[in-house]
Order: sequence, then C-alpha cells, then structure tokens
Amino acid sequence: MAYLQFKTNGLGIEDVNLFPTLPEWAVEGENGDDLGYFIEYDFDPSTEFISSLTLSEDKSSVVSRYPGQTPDEQRASYSADLTAAVAVAQLKSTIKSRIKSLVLDIIEPVNALEEKAKELDEINGNTNNMRKIAIYREAARAANNTQEDLLDACTTLEELEEFNKDWTEEFKSLNPIPEIS
Repeated sequence: MAYLQFKTNGLGIEDVNLFPTLPEWAVEGENGDDLGYFIEYDFDPSTEFISSLTLSEDKSSVVSRYPGQTPDEQRASYSADLTAAVAVAQLKSTIKSRIKSLVLDIIEPVNALEEKAKELDEINGNTNNMRKIAIYREAARAANNTQEDLLDACTTLEELEEFNKDWTEEFKSLNPIPEIS
C-alpha cells in the first residue's frame, strides 16, 4: 500500500503524486489547497499509469479515468486530455483578460466625470451625482462578473470559441453613462 496525493495545479489540472508512506506533514483526507488530498491506495504500475487515476466524486476511493486500457493506452489518453486541458486553460485566461479590459473601458468614461460630480454634489449639498456614478460602476462590475461566470462554465475549446467576448454593446444600450447635473 502507498499514499496518493491529488492536488490541482495552476492550470486547474489534477496532479497525482505517490508516497510510500503518509508524509509526516500530511493527514489522510483533505489537507487544503496547498497540499491537496491524500488517500491510501494499492497502486500497481504494471496495470495503471499514475496520472490516469483520480478521486471518486465523494473522495472515498481512487478510480481510473480510462478503465480497461493498458498503462501505455492510459498514458496516451492522459497526454491527449492534458493537451486539450492546457489549451482550454490558456484560451480561458486570454478571454478573461479581454473581459477585464472591457470593464475598464466601460468604467473609464465615468471616471472622467467624477471630479465634476463631486463639485456639483458639494454645491447642491447632496450626493446624487456620485450615487449615479457608483450605481453605474456597480452595474459594470456585475456585468463583468456575469461574463466571467459564463466563461468559467465553458469546459471545451468549442464552447470557448463560441463564447461572446464583447458584452459591452448590450451593456451600453441598457446602462447609459449617467448625466451629471
């Protein structure tokens, strides 16, 4: 018997490490994001490629991603899946950067109005103009967060290629830049 450590790396891909005994710095089960999850398992390299193993959904057992395949077939399947997963992660990162730049483009025009809004609110003895700017910014951030959530739900290259990266026209039509008076 040995211990397998399942840990998600920076690309969101699950890495598997083998330890002959449970490390003294770990506990069986959940160890947090930095250390992952440890489970005792009877690993057999003659029938299993280590990276083809994953935790069951309830984290109570180890299962093969590619049941019925030889270790060489498992290695090839894993390599193909890894290539696709890296491509998805890279494209998601690019799209997410674009989404973030678009929200900055949406908010920039109201940033220029902020000084005028403060001055007029001071003269009028209220905060009406700054409230308008705050409401607009909050709507822009909410639209940005919605787009990021929709992006996060995409799991294939096909879904990402169909993803609408520019949400600003619809936002602008529903949320005109506030008039400062």
